[in-house]
Amino acid sequence: MLSLKTFNDGWDGEGSKQIANDSVNAALAFLALLPSDVAPPEASAANDGTVDWYWRKGNKAATVTFYADRKAAYFALTDAGSVKDAFRLVDKIPAPLIESLRQL
Repeated sequence: MLSLKTFNDGWDGEGSKQIANDSVNAALAFLALLPSDVAPPEASAANDGTVDWYWRKGNKAATVTFYADRKAAYFALTDAGSVKDAFRLVDKIPAPLIESLRQL
């Protein structure tokens, strides 16, 4: 995740935006809040300057996207169904997201 801070404008072709340091910092803060029984995620970046954590296990998956203003949005698809929402990262992760991540 830290290496994504080096992605400048144009990193993914014309029009792609620099990865926002605040997005990376929010993603790292989220990671620190994850319970120990949740599998570690993979990092990715989008050409709009946001970063993501994602999990995949067979046909189940989850993605959490982080924006520069400490807002985050998530989508998870597990055997229990799908959940999606947005939240401001302060000091905890929404329970429905944690429950979904534990299934991955």
